[in-house]
Amino acid sequence: MRETRLVENQERFRDLNERLETAVEDVVATEGRVSFLCECADDDCLGSVSLTLSEYDKIRAVENRFFMLPGHKVAAGEEIVEEHNGFHVTQK
Repeated sequence: MRETRLVENQERFRDLNERLETAVEDVVATEGRVSFLCECADDDCLGSVSLTLSEYDKIRAVENRFFMLPGHKVAAGEEIVEEHNGFHVTQK
């Protein structure tokens, strides 16, 4: 049950981030940075990850990838597949 809720939280944050990208893509230059919600497994997390729209699109190109702040909770069945300055990318 808790694991299901954690997955639902990640999906909800992903949906919100996709809406944010749509809202800002006409305003922000491709190399401008946008603060997206951290997509870690902690349902109390209020962190943000600063990404360019091209970084965001590259992560989203793989459906089961999420981004999070370094050191944040990784969900069961997920592993860190990329480490960048300021954020990590996980994959289910």
